[in-house]
Amino acid sequence: MPPIHIMLKPASGLCNMRCRYCFYADEMKNRTTPSYGFMSRDTLEAIVCRTLESAEGECTFGLQGGEPTLAGLDFFKTLAEFQEKYNTKGLVIHNALQTNGYLIDESWAAFFAENHYLFGISLDGYDSLHNLYRRDAEDKGTFERVMRTIKLLDQYKVDYNILTVVTAQTAKHIKEVYKFFARKNLRYQQYI
Repeated sequence: MPPIHIMLKPASGLCNMRCRYCFYADEMKNRTTPSYGFMSRDTLEAIVCRTLESAEGECTFGLQGGEPTLAGLDFFKTLAEFQEKYNTKGLVIHNALQTNGYLIDESWAAFFAENHYLFGISLDGYDSLHNLYRRDAEDKGTFERVMRTIKLLDQYKVDYNILTVVTAQTAKHIKEVYKFFARKNLRYQQYI
């Protein structure tokens, strides 16, 4: 079998933010089972074991959600333990995380640096534009919190890309968004 790229959703569609354009909230309301909760340790172990048995050369574990960090830092530490335990073929393992960055503190940043994660962190531009859509559970803007996380990622030398959702408002102000990212030295950008 060739290299494998697998996507894990350790927190199902659960999220700690209430982004105004998020489709998960509506999708979860329409499901028979709105959320499957958090991935169990047994399920994680089975996935890692089977994936590493099947892969050749390398394997990528991509984690997204909802918000995957809601599964807790111990979930990610357990993932690392299972990757080490079941990597009997000496595969190159890559880990990637798509996150809103809301829960990341120094302990998370240190772990992600030590384990060479590639981050995709959601930032929809400068403060007023980002806060227009990306709100927390109390309906407050999240720009400052995300910028603190980006500073931590820089401090701990965690590789990351900026993930920007392109809305009608973003499209109208795309030059300003790009200039803002350039001023902040946010070089790696993905527009969704």
